[in-house]
Amino acid sequence: MDTGAAKQVSGTDPASALPARPEVDTILSWVEQRRAMLIGVEGRPGTGRTTFLAQVRARAEGLNWSTLTCGELEASTTPASFISRLRVLMPNKPAEALSYDDAFADLLKVLTQYSPILATIDGFWASQEFAQWFCGAFLPHIKATGSPVVVVCADRPSHTACLAGYTDLSVSLDSVDKHWLLEVIGRAAADCTPPFSNEELDGYARELSGRPEFLGDFLRVLVLARSN
Repeated sequence: MDTGAAKQVSGTDPASALPARPEVDTILSWVEQRRAMLIGVEGRPGTGRTTFLAQVRARAEGLNWSTLTCGELEASTTPASFISRLRVLMPNKPAEALSYDDAFADLLKVLTQYSPILATIDGFWASQEFAQWFCGAFLPHIKATGSPVVVVCADRPSHTACLAGYTDLSVSLDSVDKHWLLEVIGRAAADCTPPFSNEELDGYARELSGRPEFLGDFLRVLVLARSN
């Protein structure tokens, strides 16, 4: 499957500009409640967990929430790095700004006076130290105090299962709404010659609804095949 050639034909990678999945709206409806919560997002490799988190963050920023992210590839999922990233959110270094050694509970008290916080964690179990601190200290604190901090954790299903007793909402990316797929495929196929029939589009959407990890490659090869 020559996806590189497909990108050259299309000019841009069609998988890079997908509209937000419907699950983003589901999460935002919870985020808008402005209360402490943990949302778990699971999906097989290739189902778009990282892109999904980016879409959630973008929407939260549109609501004037402060956002931060920790990612497995950044080696940032440790208690110290998480707290350091919270400090970066402090606007204009207010007079009550805290030193590095201050407790995260005091830091959150200051921060949430300014705006709610959305934190996304990509690859939750990359650090066992972080997971233990998060579930044993951070999460109980925000839920006990009602601090408006929403944490969205994404990982593969075998990892997020460990969060089952803590999550307020679980979202799976291992399948996808067929109507959303029809919209995505229809956009990609709009300028193809010969045009796709409705039956063809419906068949592709039905096949991909349970295997979203193949959507990106499908869109690239679709453009290549129909442009030749």
